[in-house]
Amino acid sequence: MRIRLASILLLFLPSFLIGQLTLEQATLGQWRQFRPKDLNNIQWKNERTVTCWDISGIQQLSPNGEKTMLYSLSQLNAVLKDSLKGFPFSYSWANPSTLHVQQGLRIIQLNVETGTLLRDYTLPEDAENIHPHLPTGKTAFTRGQNVWLAGSDGGLRALSFDEAPGIVNGSGYVHRQEFGISEGLFWSPDGQSLAWYRKDEGMVTEYPLVESPARIANHRPVRYPMAGMKSEEVTLQVLKLNGGQIQTLQTPGDKEQYLTAVTWSPNNNHLYVGLLNRGQDSLRLCRFKVSDGTLDAVLFQETDSRWVEPEHGLTFLPNNPDQFIWWSERDGYDQAYLYSSQGQLIRQLTTGPYVLTNIHGIFGNELWITRAENNGLDRQSYAVHLKSGKYRRLTEGDGVHTLVPNSAGTAWIDKLSNPLLANRVDWCSPKSRKRILDAPNPYLEKGIELPKVEQLTLTAADGKTAVNARIIYPSNFKPEQQYPVLIYVYGGPHAQMITRSWMWGARLWDFYMAQEGYVVFTLDNRGSAYRGKEFEGIIHRQLGEAEAADQLQGLNYLKSLPFVDKKRIGVHGWSFGGFMTTNLLTRNPDDFAVGVAGGPVMDWSLYEVMYGERYMDRPQENEEGYMITDLTRRAKNLKSPLLIIHGDQDDVVVPQHSMRFLKACVDESIPVDFFLYPNHAHNVVGKDRVHLMDKITRYLNQHLKP
Repeated sequence: MRIRLASILLLFLPSFLIGQLTLEQATLGQWRQFRPKDLNNIQWKNERTVTCWDISGIQQLSPNGEKTMLYSLSQLNAVLKDSLKGFPFSYSWANPSTLHVQQGLRIIQLNVETGTLLRDYTLPEDAENIHPHLPTGKTAFTRGQNVWLAGSDGGLRALSFDEAPGIVNGSGYVHRQEFGISEGLFWSPDGQSLAWYRKDEGMVTEYPLVESPARIANHRPVRYPMAGMKSEEVTLQVLKLNGGQIQTLQTPGDKEQYLTAVTWSPNNNHLYVGLLNRGQDSLRLCRFKVSDGTLDAVLFQETDSRWVEPEHGLTFLPNNPDQFIWWSERDGYDQAYLYSSQGQLIRQLTTGPYVLTNIHGIFGNELWITRAENNGLDRQSYAVHLKSGKYRRLTEGDGVHTLVPNSAGTAWIDKLSNPLLANRVDWCSPKSRKRILDAPNPYLEKGIELPKVEQLTLTAADGKTAVNARIIYPSNFKPEQQYPVLIYVYGGPHAQMITRSWMWGARLWDFYMAQEGYVVFTLDNRGSAYRGKEFEGIIHRQLGEAEAADQLQGLNYLKSLPFVDKKRIGVHGWSFGGFMTTNLLTRNPDDFAVGVAGGPVMDWSLYEVMYGERYMDRPQENEEGYMITDLTRRAKNLKSPLLIIHGDQDDVVVPQHSMRFLKACVDESIPVDFFLYPNHAHNVVGKDRVHLMDKITRYLNQHLKP
């Protein structure tokens, strides 16, 4: 195999610096002391005024980058008659004069022009899923199993009254937060009605997690629907707040279907909902009357032989509420389509082999979007004319852009990151672009010398598809020497390890390992995100097969390099990356000297319904696929040292995965190492993460350092 190098971009940092990272800095410092300078929480107060946050208050920005205090912490404390020690980070503009602030459970609104306090109330201690309606000052939230409302005066009332075990109202943790679901409460535009998910998981098997801090450990069961087993049943409730009765949307179809893309109509009279069958290959977009919950219309249906994955609600045209934008992968890439409210396709708005990543809004006759370009490495933003389809680029410079437009589309903030640029912020209009921040390299500022990075374009195992890779060279690299290699892998859908952003998207710990003398390599194989449906869909019904084949192509490339010690190659990953680590070690046991698998999926039949069945179908439908991808069957192949790490409270990849693989190793008399992190879920966070990364580093050094 010969590789095709992208226009190689090397990140050379000056060699006269002598500072080095500590392990703690490499673990926690990337977004702390080494976080690039930024303008935090940028928002448009009105069409002409940009604001940002710091601990002393809300700052107003000028187009030349100057900051003036718009509303200070001392002013806030004077109005509240309080002594807050820092201005709350969670702020937004309910309108150009009304500032909305949330400090924990405290909801505050005030008029910054008059200094008048409009409302100040605190939600109950057990309040969760807090969802304010800014124009009215009301706040919906959940307590236990039910939905509650805080009125504009802070008065509380319950909206649902379920007590049966397994019933949960208003939680965003519905369908295990697949399909773009992040919230479970949906305000009508006028704030007079509220819709919410009602989840019945009483029929779902309870998975036993054990909490160990008490003298006698506690049993903490969680509802966990494994692939092929009984899943939760979800409905949508809607209530007109002034005297209405709860209406349940009469959604046709199986009780275990998924309710997605929930969107209110602009006139507050209808809810649009995507009904996705459990097989995830057929979606119907439906419109329901909120007055009685009845089905008003089935607008259209989408099907796919692999899967349909709706992840976004509808975007209605502000100047034409009878038309909306719909996201779909139907042409092989996420694109925007213009529909009438009756379900008639008017036209496809975006085209080309690019994945739509964001819709920023509709301004006049233009749709503003961001899409992934350059084989998924870059993010660029455009204004697309709704009728002609003509594109107008809004961003300048290669790399990853973040766009923040004003409400009229007459100006926008353009933030850019690339491997040579930590963070750049421009204030833009159609006729001008002014720099308001150019962040320096935070490592150079602190005297740290980072190793050099190279981005590569390799060829996938199919012999034709380009895949992105990244290599970090050891500090003081000498091409005539041989070095150990660490392959850091994820490899699963919905993730991308390599982008043309600051540090090429790498973790600071990767640079630490290069500093310690490793060649650190990462490859985004087929199956990963932002490259289109064919690129991702190759994994259907056989997770780990094409992914491993591509990773082995990367391994072959590494072995072709004269400075790579072929006998000292290790691999590490977490979650899907833990699955891939174990997959590679048991598939090609002679090629790897060591592996560290964190939170690994070992048997996809033990994973949850929504994610697992999308990619693998049900075990009853794909017996061979589940058998091939069951790593416990391959435990006997393991030759190299393997450290498996799991959190004892992991409710994403339950600890049973590791337990079953360990048992298979015991049965085959295969040595394997295991570490269980007490009181941690799927990720080890906080100060304990330093312990985790130290443990991983020591294990790799033990087996890869001479």
